[in-house]
Amino acid sequence: MRGYGQSSVPERKSDYALENLVSDMLELLASLGRESAVWVGHDWGSPVVWSLASHHPERCLGVASLCVPYRTLELGLDACIQLVDRNTYPESEYPAGQWDYQLFYQEQFDAACAEMQADPYNTARMLFRKGDPAGRKQPAFTASIRRNGGWFGPTAQAPEMPRDGDVVSEADLCAYAAALQRNGFSGANAYYMNHEANAALTRWLATALQESWPE
Repeated sequence: MRGYGQSSVPERKSDYALENLVSDMLELLASLGRESAVWVGHDWGSPVVWSLASHHPERCLGVASLCVPYRTLELGLDACIQLVDRNTYPESEYPAGQWDYQLFYQEQFDAACAEMQADPYNTARMLFRKGDPAGRKQPAFTASIRRNGGWFGPTAQAPEMPRDGDVVSEADLCAYAAALQRNGFSGANAYYMNHEANAALTRWLATALQESWPE
């Protein structure tokens, strides 16, 4: 995925729109000399593989997704906010529900990148951890990012937290941190800047498919 690992890190935020990400996967497939594949996506990889299945079904033997269900992120942030459980996230207090952090990227992109880049190792160590079952049906931390002034509040950088050994080894954590140190966070965060373009693409495809159906 663009912006991560040893992949390229384009500078324009629009380069991280789904249309380009799907093209990346098709080029990857062609480079392997394959006509189709089983695609597995996680997080932002999920709308990519869902879009592959929608746009290019002939290139898909199967599709699997972790974390993000079909027809959510590829429809844009507004569509996701419509699905928020207002029993857990009253609109008066949590207008964007658990997706508040995505609005923070849109409104304070440079600040979001800067606080993560202040210490990539601590950022990765904080993010790679399992959830707490006691938090079920309670507002998520991500619902208050703008109110708190960022992911890490006034410190503007990730705190030192113990590594969650159930989720990530020290060797893997160091590899992730090194890649994030090298690439920065602008590419990874730019995914959140293309909701409108992604929604427009998905709407266009739905219309095109409907028009192509036989009478």
